Amino acid sequence: MGSQEAYQYLNPKSLSHYSNKNKRIKTTDAPVLIRPLLISEKLFFRKDVMDIFNELEINNQFDSLDLSNPVDVFEIAVNQIYKLKFEPFTPHTKKIWFNFVKNKLYESNMDEGHTKSLIKQLIYCTELLIKATAKLEKEIFSFYSNDINHLLLGPKEIPKAYKKIFTLFFTELHSQLQELAKLSGKKLFNLDNLLTNHLKSDSKRNKTIYKFQDYLDLYHYANDIKFHKSKAINDVRLNIKGKSCSRYDSMWLFIITNLNNPWNHGDIINLPSIDLSMTKITDLEWLEHNEIDYEDAHSIVKQVGDLDSKRLKTGIQQNFLISPELEQAFATAAAICELRRQIESSVQPLKLIDFKTTSQKLKHTHRPYVEFFREFKPNFRYENLKLSRTLISFKNVVLTEFVEPDDESIKHARGHSNLETTNIYVQIPDEHLDFLCKQLFSRNFFGNIYYKLSEIFYGETKDRTEQTKRIMGLKDQFGKVLRVEGIVSVINDLSNDRKTVYEKINGMDTDTAKSLHLRISCNAMPAKEENYQCLNYPNGCLYPSRSCSMCPLSIGNYLAVMKIVNDLMSNIYKALNIFKSGKEQEKIVISNHLHQNLLKFSACVTQFTDKDINEIYDLISIDRDNFITFLASLPYEQYITYRPRLEV
Repeated sequence: MGSQEAYQYLNPKSLSHYSNKNKRIKTTDAPVLIRPLLISEKLFFRKDVMDIFNELEINNQFDSLDLSNPVDVFEIAVNQIYKLKFEPFTPHTKKIWFNFVKNKLYESNMDEGHTKSLIKQLIYCTELLIKATAKLEKEIFSFYSNDINHLLLGPKEIPKAYKKIFTLFFTELHSQLQELAKLSGKKLFNLDNLLTNHLKSDSKRNKTIYKFQDYLDLYHYANDIKFHKSKAINDVRLNIKGKSCSRYDSMWLFIITNLNNPWNHGDIINLPSIDLSMTKITDLEWLEHNEIDYEDAHSIVKQVGDLDSKRLKTGIQQNFLISPELEQAFATAAAICELRRQIESSVQPLKLIDFKTTSQKLKHTHRPYVEFFREFKPNFRYENLKLSRTLISFKNVVLTEFVEPDDESIKHARGHSNLETTNIYVQIPDEHLDFLCKQLFSRNFFGNIYYKLSEIFYGETKDRTEQTKRIMGLKDQFGKVLRVEGIVSVINDLSNDRKTVYEKINGMDTDTAKSLHLRISCNAMPAKEENYQCLNYPNGCLYPSRSCSMCPLSIGNYLAVMKIVNDLMSNIYKALNIFKSGKEQEKIVISNHLHQNLLKFSACVTQFTDKDINEIYDLISIDRDNFITFLASLPYEQYITYRPRLEV
């Protein structure tokens, strides 16, 4: 077919790629007589064009699937989109393979991009397995080691990722059938004879990191708000006019995020969209002539942090961190990305970053990269994993040279990251220690222990209401809601415990207090519960029967507060339904749970300033007065059988 007909199936860019670069579409020179009738002097093989067209159509169908249930996506893709079928004589192979796939998908905890990639790999492995069993006309457990090597583990055209999946599959299969084979007298394939070349790690893999000065230079460059804001807004306006643009806003936000978070590419591009109606930002015009203030910047960072408080690839909870010094730059970049996202289309994915490249990949030749780094150091080459590896290495240096923790606290401080690091020595000037701590470690701690240490560390005096006054004010704050027997008395007992701790802190010399403050700032004093640190670490828990929320030695972070608030609100909504139509025993159970939630909530709010307390009500999404009225309307007091007390 001629190019004009081929364009009905593939756009010019795709046709050129698959015929010139990829070579999957074969071409031939057109006969001289018909050349004047053609746009191009080449003819394209019809079968090749249609094969590519059908392949792209199938991929588009797959990409449109909702990935919320990966197992369903796999089954729909295999049965309905790719239409893969096992031969009738291999029913056991199909059952064994599908069970393996389901378990692998259930056990995986990945972001959307990695999940989609894994499902596609499993689909192609399914196709290879079907072809292999069809060729030998037997079930997979009847294969010899040579069969497996020849058809699935040996061929060079099969990617290493697929071979690794097959190796795991055959290892599990061998383990499951070994006992059965002994009983039946049948011989299984020899696991030791399977090829393993694809399992060897790439020793040439680059594991270098950036020098501290390079990190510092990139930090200052990305934090130049006036410079980048102008470029990002102008680029979005080009986009609105339908002109060629560089997605500068996405690149800026990507870099700022990576400066504080040692995340991989897939995690960063999944930053969720934000609600600008909670800020003073109205449109690009407003943003061009105004700077985002602290309250709005903090609100935007909090929104992203609330929705992205898990490292999706590892499934382990980890604070999303933007240091105070980068908050305004992050908020500005995020706001521009959100405004651009809204303008482009309401059906776009609810994510801030969009490079408009295949699978959101980013290469050094892509325009977002080229334009963003055009005026930075000419010999600098940014790499996401290299910067993430650098942050982890910096963390290790801060921890081992300045904090001197044990192995457990290092693991806790790193957020359990399994990113490979390097043994290259990193020299960090002493004068940059506090700066680096702010960039690498979350400081969203609450409680007077941390505040008192901060006063010593920074030499500041904070105007804070006395703890006893705040506790006595509980009744005024919550009225009848907290006049339930036990709560105020327990808080008073907890206050006395805290006073003893504060007195010991006030008696510390400056060096001891600063050392303790640094350890807390670096998350190097893990407690028995997530999102808390323990002042008594590593000497063990002094109050094993108490939760960390009720311990005078605990230092909680923002996520600990979120959990307390979420548990409280969850039980409040449950109580509403139960009090309407529930049974007597159900009302007693929910009332006791609610009473325990209120106790933890009270212990929490007595440690906050008024400004901090307002942030708690932001989490609840209703103001203080409405919350108190709402809570007071629940008749839970008459059903309480639990009387709180402080356990030892």
